[in-house]
Amino acid sequence: AAFIAERHHARRVRRMRSVYASRRRVLLDGLRRDFSEWLRPVPAAAGFHLTALAERSLDIEAPVERAEKRDVGISSLRRFACDARGRKQQGLAFGYGALDERGIAEGLSRLRKVVL
Repeated sequence: AAFIAERHHARRVRRMRSVYASRRRVLLDGLRRDFSEWLRPVPAAAGFHLTALAERSLDIEAPVERAEKRDVGISSLRRFACDARGRKQQGLAFGYGALDERGIAEGLSRLRKVVL
């Protein structure tokens, strides 16, 4: 209660908002630069993850499995989402809350190696 009353919590929230915005920018920039032919990021205003839909039909599961072997933590959207017709969505979910900018860049580099 004292932490909140003394405004430490508000300062931390403001600082962390900037930290997570920076991480999100690194991830978005990397996706747009290196994966735009395959993935389209979905706009979102909040959260610690980013979703990108496949731009064309491709086997998302194979790169996800190869990425996991290279210690890249991504998830296929097939586990989470369906389109309006009930078909499984093709795409990826990227979590960025636990990584710093360097870790995100390294993860994207590893992902490029298994996708390209």
